[in-house]
Amino acid sequence: MDTSNILKVITSMRNDLTVSLRTLGDRTKSIVALIKAHSKDVNDEIQSMISVCEQIISQLAGNKLTEVENLIGIPLAEASNICQNWVVPKLEVDMHFISRIPKIFSMSPLRFCPFSFTKPSQPHDYLGYFTDVKEMTVLDTITEEEFTINNDIFHYSSGLLYLGGEQFLVTEGMTANRKRTYLVKCLSHEVFRLPDLNTERMHFCMGWLDGLPAVFGGSTGLHPISSVEVLEREWREHSNLNISRSEATNITVGDDTYIFGGVNYQRVDTVEVWRKKRWELLPFKMPLRLNLVGVVKLNSYEVLILGGAEGNEKYSNYVWKMNLENGMFSTCASMPINCYFPKQMISVRELTATCIIKDRIFKRPQKLDLKDYI
Repeated sequence: MDTSNILKVITSMRNDLTVSLRTLGDRTKSIVALIKAHSKDVNDEIQSMISVCEQIISQLAGNKLTEVENLIGIPLAEASNICQNWVVPKLEVDMHFISRIPKIFSMSPLRFCPFSFTKPSQPHDYLGYFTDVKEMTVLDTITEEEFTINNDIFHYSSGLLYLGGEQFLVTEGMTANRKRTYLVKCLSHEVFRLPDLNTERMHFCMGWLDGLPAVFGGSTGLHPISSVEVLEREWREHSNLNISRSEATNITVGDDTYIFGGVNYQRVDTVEVWRKKRWELLPFKMPLRLNLVGVVKLNSYEVLILGGAEGNEKYSNYVWKMNLENGMFSTCASMPINCYFPKQMISVRELTATCIIKDRIFKRPQKLDLKDYI
């Protein structure tokens, strides 16, 4: 029996399948290359989701229900009802992989944001600053050693707030994604995507308001804004400042939150305070119009105001002690260097302040002996 025609067809089929397999391999490599090149945020999001899922599984195994609720972000009873009918989306690697993943996760009815923040007390264990695009330098204030973290989200204009432990709250800065915020763990180098800000902004200051992480004012790039947002499970709009200002400085003393100086088309010398559930513009002003000053709490009613920017490339070395109760300013000895304070990164241990400053050349740590100013 002549079987040559069968052999011919099967051989042709085998050859076609071999070519298809090679094409599939090449296509897979190109997809992987595309993901690596253009989808770092997708990779980070998937990794953070896996990490949180593993944490939830571990806490459930240990019957640590409070920790589970904190990780999920909603009450367990509500989560249980959702999970009864919730289907985990299947992730298929195809040509639409990059665009589909963020949409798949955004459709999840559970909020997997691994955060629960409490305002850290002084001294701070770590201070951070952005030394270059895509690079964040972290200073261990105990050992005085520095190390760097590299990530595409870092930019010298990114927002930065210390959350305690190894955690920092970071915004994406002067990019196309200025609403994006992240939790960065400086020791493990983990980065978790957090909810987006409601208002796109740059050159804002970060701090604490009513015990919550907050962003104050800033600029659209053309105009200063007065908007304030606080972070709970999501960012929500808070009461606006009385004066729109960018590059201001924030400090919380007791239950009151103060905003110093900044820029409203020109530098301002005004001070306002969040007190009794409203912003109050104080009747006294700083001795100079400054932005990016450093502010150090001395006690329950006094702060030091340090340095700041007076003009382009013109920095101050003035130090004033301010009485928050009566608004009196007294001039102290000048700092040894003219500088400003980019992110209000200051750790006070006993009577020594470790600060991140910017002089005419570098951003760098600087120690200040507070005994010289008290």
